[in-house]
Amino acid sequence: MKKGFTLVELLAVLIILGLIIVIAIPSYTQIYSSIKRSNMQSKVTEVETAALKYGNLIKDDIKNAEGNCKTIKVATLIEKGYITSEDDVEAVIYDPTDNTALDGDIYLCYCKSKMDITANYTVPFNAYKIYHVGDTVLHNNKLYECLNDYTDIHNKNGAPGIFGTNDDGKAYFKELTC
Repeated sequence: MKKGFTLVELLAVLIILGLIIVIAIPSYTQIYSSIKRSNMQSKVTEVETAALKYGNLIKDDIKNAEGNCKTIKVATLIEKGYITSEDDVEAVIYDPTDNTALDGDIYLCYCKSKMDITANYTVPFNAYKIYHVGDTVLHNNKLYECLNDYTDIHNKNGAPGIFGTNDDGKAYFKELTC
């Protein structure tokens, strides 16, 4: 009686392992990307909450600013002690999706109907960048919220832009109002 496995049995095991890997890697990648995106949303919420605290301190300045809005940087919130820097040398918060500094602006606006301050972390709109639901972008001095994942950047007709729609006819962005 022989001990061990035949070549056919070993090949069968390798094929099964290969199939498991082919199935598992895309799922792992999707889960990993989702976790990074969730971490990014948490950091943006943290920055916006800190900005609201700062905004309540300078509420009169915001009310008197042009358009009832004032722009601040993440570094300002760090320097004033509202959030802690993630770097020992620079005043920065890192984006967990790509490990770059969050370099967008925070728009602090006074909403007359709510009689309160709103804070939105924004980045300038770029038609060739991917945006996800909930992202806020700045275009022509107006704030827009992403309603549907904006990923159709390599469309044969060119990127759809801020007023474009997806294949289902749903708008990618809507203008934010207080």
